[in-house]
Amino acid sequence: MIYSIDVIIYATAYIRADSPEEALEEAKANKNSDFDDFEICGLSLDDPDLPDFSLSPAMTYYGPGPDDFAEEY
Repeated sequence: MIYSIDVIIYATAYIRADSPEEALEEAKANKNSDFDDFEICGLSLDDPDLPDFSLSPAMTYYGPGPDDFAEEY
């Protein structure tokens, strides 16, 4: 059997913005979005091809939340 389990992952978002406040607002606006909405990108921060909003490929797997459960897939 295959089971689907929601897990918590901590990642770093890189956001192109004019100020720290604008970057934070952009991050908040995208809260609870799917990973499909963002590019996971390993480009350096000075690379002109770095997307306006991307996630670092270095992430921390925290595991299931206290109310998460396994659902048969």
